[in-house]
Amino acid sequence: MKINKQQLFDIIIAKDQSGFEVFYDQYEILLYQTVRFQVTSAEEAERIITDALKAIWNDPTLLHTFQEPRLSLLLVKLIYSMLLKPLEKMS
Repeated sequence: MKINKQQLFDIIIAKDQSGFEVFYDQYEILLYQTVRFQVTSAEEAERIITDALKAIWNDPTLLHTFQEPRLSLLLVKLIYSMLLKPLEKMS
């Protein structure tokens, strides 16, 4: 069974690194595919994913940014919002 939003929140609050690794193993393909279609290189995709995961680890309240009950869709929305931030700075 996949980790849900509340379980991930609890894992981060507890700073449970092994639980976070289980989460990552379950969602790494989704995260990579989401980012890879938006950037030009695999290295850039990996950097964005790392930045997103660090942001979530450091601020688990990000999981409540969107009123999305499904963790997979929440993660996609967070990734897209992070991808769009550099564009917002340019305008």
